[in-house]
Amino acid sequence: MREVPVTSSPLGIALLLLLAGGCAERGAVEIAEHADSHTASPNIAFPAKPLVKHSRIAVNDIQLHIAEAGHGPLVIFLHGFPELWYSWRNQLPVIAAAGYLAVAVDMRGFGASDIPTEIDAYDATQLCADVTGVMDHFGVETAVLVGHDWGAAVTAYCARLFPSRYRGMVTMSVPYGAPPSDTPPLQRMAERHGEDFFYMLYFQTDEAEAELNNRTRELFEKMMVGPGAAREDPVNSSNLSDTGGLLDRIGYPKDRPTWFSQESLNYYIDVYEKTGFLGGLNYYRSLDRNWLILRESNNITMDRPAIFIGGEKDFLLSNRSKSELEDAMRTVTPNITAYVLAEAGHWIQNERAGEVNRLLIDYLDSLEE
Repeated sequence: MREVPVTSSPLGIALLLLLAGGCAERGAVEIAEHADSHTASPNIAFPAKPLVKHSRIAVNDIQLHIAEAGHGPLVIFLHGFPELWYSWRNQLPVIAAAGYLAVAVDMRGFGASDIPTEIDAYDATQLCADVTGVMDHFGVETAVLVGHDWGAAVTAYCARLFPSRYRGMVTMSVPYGAPPSDTPPLQRMAERHGEDFFYMLYFQTDEAEAELNNRTRELFEKMMVGPGAAREDPVNSSNLSDTGGLLDRIGYPKDRPTWFSQESLNYYIDVYEKTGFLGGLNYYRSLDRNWLILRESNNITMDRPAIFIGGEKDFLLSNRSKSELEDAMRTVTPNITAYVLAEAGHWIQNERAGEVNRLLIDYLDSLEE
């Protein structure tokens, strides 16, 4: 993810979260215990909607939870942090109805999937091996990847490490293709931010995990909002890192967005109170390792058509235009088309579900087998 300072404003933090939708009755998937190096999730109850098939599959020496709907060419959906498969609840039934097999994954470390404890278990090669493992499970050689936030980053990793296995890719909210650097990312962040608080550096600490685990409801209540949401004043207005953790720097929103229901909010809180945040934080803790891995593939591209969908008000786009975004991302995907949705924010597949779904279907239908 791009290095962006955290402030108390609604757009001042990229804590990458959730989505919208309703949930009602719930079913559960039984979770088996695994090796000591893995933590299996507790029994997770799933919303009755969307109507999907839930299962756990063995891939890459772990168990992943997937939610699937439809039949046809495979489309794999990857979520961000701290999100879940449910981030795609507005997309799964629509893409399935359009003639595709839509599969949303609880990525390793999240939800009803296994939660490896070692940081190295979250490097780019492991994350991409999970994706190809899902493809192998369905017996297909190629698929289309759709990723949001950290899922977008993993999609870009896969395009560089295994380009021949993807007939296309869609990324949302997190642009890719920055010029390679000779300095590890965590060192660059430390040099750039000095004594100021920066969430990615904070996420390297045990204190961050304890804070999120102990204040889970507060986290989601503060983060599940759109751009420009009115907020209460934060408890901590200092920019200095030694004045506290993350959540006191963010004010409570005064209103809940229409695209994120109380039922959806409760679902995320319930799941994360059971699983904790270790898995999600380990994605940030593997940044330097991924930098080393991806340096070896700087000249590799995925030449099939690709699209990027972002929100005009998402600070991760840094006010870049469509052409500026496309120019940057051509280093990985030469055949890229970017769409910037006016007035939209970071949680774009839920804020603007109808527009996103139309773009997805048009793109998928345009691809050659």
